[in-house]
Amino acid sequence: MTWLAATHPAAAGQVFLAVDRDVGLGEYFVPLMAALGQPVTPPAREPVRSRCRIGKIRAVLGYRPRQTIEQTLTQLLVLARQQCHPGGMTGG
Repeated sequence: MTWLAATHPAAAGQVFLAVDRDVGLGEYFVPLMAALGQPVTPPAREPVRSRCRIGKIRAVLGYRPRQTIEQTLTQLLVLARQQCHPGGMTGG
């Protein structure tokens, strides 16, 4: 996806999210922050339901993800835990 966005003429000046379906931000930010040992503090206002949408990257770049968001999140969580606790040790 990075190569496609870096080389496709229509990508200039654009921002893309590479997900395989519409996904709520909380579906991946909350587990990722937990794996990193970071709290998620909701704002002191009525929550806004934010979503990442696949439509733009498909329409502009013709992008099709190789794996699902669940597969990617599983891999990210493993990496995040390894960064926070390398070799099984807890950070301090």
